[in-house]
Amino acid sequence: MNIIFSQKFKEEMAVVQPGEFFVSDSHIIHTLLGTCVSVVLYSKKHKLGGLNHYMLPKSSSPKLDAHEQSGRYGEYAMDLLINQFVHRGITRRELVAKVFGGGKVLDILHNGSTPHVGTQNVNFVLDYLNAEKIPIISQDLGGVGGRKIYFFPWTGKVLVSRIRSTSEILVQEERYEHKLEVLPHKIVLFDQKESQ
Repeated sequence: MNIIFSQKFKEEMAVVQPGEFFVSDSHIIHTLLGTCVSVVLYSKKHKLGGLNHYMLPKSSSPKLDAHEQSGRYGEYAMDLLINQFVHRGITRRELVAKVFGGGKVLDILHNGSTPHVGTQNVNFVLDYLNAEKIPIISQDLGGVGGRKIYFFPWTGKVLVSRIRSTSEILVQEERYEHKLEVLPHKIVLFDQKESQ
């Protein structure tokens, strides 16, 4: 995740790559989506928001190594993001969600025998948020092509720009795969739940 100065918005902006997340009350949060999904969580009371960016719903491996215990999987990406709020004393009941992505980018990424990966990502997040009882107040899911997301956490506002070019998305995903190969890291997930 990089912090840059956005010439477009004249504000500092956190650029979230695949497998990453960011929570803030003062930075614009930006990501680029293809088949991936991003979940925006927002607490109006605390004027705090966060965004994740995951590539696949779940790992197919029962035992995950440090590379796989990362935000590239929806099940971990959601835990990582929610835990940022929990550790600030914000309960799930105070959160609302906005969800984006899951677009069809390239036919070669789909073999036809199972649902398209974008569809799998969408189905996962809708089921997950329903199970966690976090209401979805806005969504832009599926379709063809990618999306640029700009989230303003101090207001909860999200700007979505549709994109047709796949080259930028593919470069981003290749960079993330390379990062996993050369920069092993350990992710710690917090298992404690807040009291209901």
